[in-house]
Amino acid sequence: MKPPDLKKLISAYLADAIGVRVVSTRPENEPEFVRVIATGGQGRSNRVQQHVQFTIDSYSISTQNAWQVANSVDEAMHSLPQSDVPVSHVQGSTPADNPDPDTASPRYSATYQLTTLCR
Repeated sequence: MKPPDLKKLISAYLADAIGVRVVSTRPENEPEFVRVIATGGQGRSNRVQQHVQFTIDSYSISTQNAWQVANSVDEAMHSLPQSDVPVSHVQGSTPADNPDPDTASPRYSATYQLTTLCR
């Protein structure tokens, strides 16, 4: 049994839910976007359940706008169990002000642990 490609599924879900471009790598010269980073997780707890972790960075033109995008992401992530994405449980950190050290761009970040079924 294999886990679903949650990064792909979550990226598409977030893009649709919040209306902001969702990427895997930081684009150049784009003021507002969301970056999804797979950061591991606890792994399988049994034959059919897998626990994965994602860090999601929300960038925008100002700290206030980045906070708004991050809170939209947070609401969407916690709605995953009611969506078509195969996630049964979500736990996450509160989005935190975390300016990008490479670009000085306003950014909020949060980390989420998800439980999914392997099929």
